[in-house]
Amino acid sequence: VPYGPSGSTNGAPLGIAFDADTGELWVRNATGWFNSGDPATGTNPGVTIGSGTFFAAGSGYQNDSRDHFNFGNRPFAHTPPAGFEPLSTAGAPDVAITNPSDHFTTILDTGANILTNAQATFPNGLWWIKDRANQNQHQLVDSVRGATEACQNPSQTTTTYSAPAGNSVAWCWNLLADRSNGFDIVTYNGTGNAHTVPHNLSQAPEFIVIFNRDRGQNRGVYHVSRGPTKALLLDTSLGEQTATYYWNDTAPTAGNFSVGTWNGVNGSGERHVAYCWHSVPGYSAIGSYQGNGSADGPFIYTGFRPAFVLLKSSSHSHPWILMDSQRDQYNVANKVLKSDSNAEE
Repeated sequence: VPYGPSGSTNGAPLGIAFDADTGELWVRNATGWFNSGDPATGTNPGVTIGSGTFFAAGSGYQNDSRDHFNFGNRPFAHTPPAGFEPLSTAGAPDVAITNPSDHFTTILDTGANILTNAQATFPNGLWWIKDRANQNQHQLVDSVRGATEACQNPSQTTTTYSAPAGNSVAWCWNLLADRSNGFDIVTYNGTGNAHTVPHNLSQAPEFIVIFNRDRGQNRGVYHVSRGPTKALLLDTSLGEQTATYYWNDTAPTAGNFSVGTWNGVNGSGERHVAYCWHSVPGYSAIGSYQGNGSADGPFIYTGFRPAFVLLKSSSHSHPWILMDSQRDQYNVANKVLKSDSNAEE
């Protein structure tokens, strides 16, 4: 629908106001809103464009014309109408974590040096290490259990850490005293009977990975989108499993999480370690989405540029996919490691 003020001179800015709730759009120039509209009160709308997904685009009459858009990252030429916000992060609330690299980082190095450099970056935390060049186990080492014990995946064994042979990757999470970055490491002894395990997070964990340190057992995973009646297994490509004996059909709380009678999460007299996360706006996001089977899949909004992505199909037998922004620094990202496989990158 052709719409807008006439008589605008070359280089003169236009203002656009859009109400996504009503689908109404207004345009103005230096003299005011076209058609005597008033976005603040919703009167005399210029045009109704309805609902959907919209993108800003410009085209000019002349071949050498150029359009510049300001979504609010700098001052507007015209005062925005009351009740309207800029379409930029300038109007978003401040986030608690302003430097995400203080809390998570990906390190690339030789196998001989990878753990030492990971520990130098975050002396307290989790260091998830994988040989990129060879068929070797994933090794998860943390500061709570000590720097020598490694939970291996997918072999279901706990053993002494062994330096990888080839060039490797370490995904590193910082363990803070106040757990304000939404990450906690919990060790506990199993009882064989359903019970709760305390954690140190300020809210309920949304993603939990548990390793039985004393026996070869599948690695149980709780995901908030699947709920407390289902579990995923980090060391297999299987889809979600349904049973009470994983989480006792009880969702985590701000103080604890529940374990059932399964040996993987609660073997009687056996040691366990649980890695717990919850989302932190602007830093981490834990969620789910519906696939569409297309090469151009669904868009997943996280609120930030992800440095690490972990994916798993809950409904089908497909591998766990681990990607990061260090091994792939630009699109298309296709350097993949899999937690249920010891294969090289």
